[in-house]
Amino acid sequence: MKVVSRSCSAAGKSALAVPDSAADTALVTVFADQNYLGGSFTYYDTHGNGTCDATGYSFDDVAENNAWLNGISSMRGYDRCTAAEIYTTINRQGSPCFSQESPADGGPIPYVGDVCNDHVRSFRIWAR
Repeated sequence: MKVVSRSCSAAGKSALAVPDSAADTALVTVFADQNYLGGSFTYYDTHGNGTCDATGYSFDDVAENNAWLNGISSMRGYDRCTAAEIYTTINRQGSPCFSQESPADGGPIPYVGDVCNDHVRSFRIWAR
């Protein structure tokens, strides 16, 4: 699993917080509300691995961020990070409550769906 860092922004601020260094690559921003609104957290690759590839990145315990935002309802991947699986359990246990993998589905996620909404605990993103 690749190591990432996170940054946050309050509602009304830029969704993409300033990275710690020029080498950091924005991967995905999660939002409190549907359609990329409300508070947000942006996750970065901070080790020079760059954007998503077919292996992608796993976020195995985002419960703290979900609680801080009062729930995650939408997310937006950057660059090649267009496929996602979202879980209501930590460590991506069981079946995903939301999955977006096919070329027709790729891109941002304006709403994670009723089952995942406000209950996101882990997810994986990758390039399809």
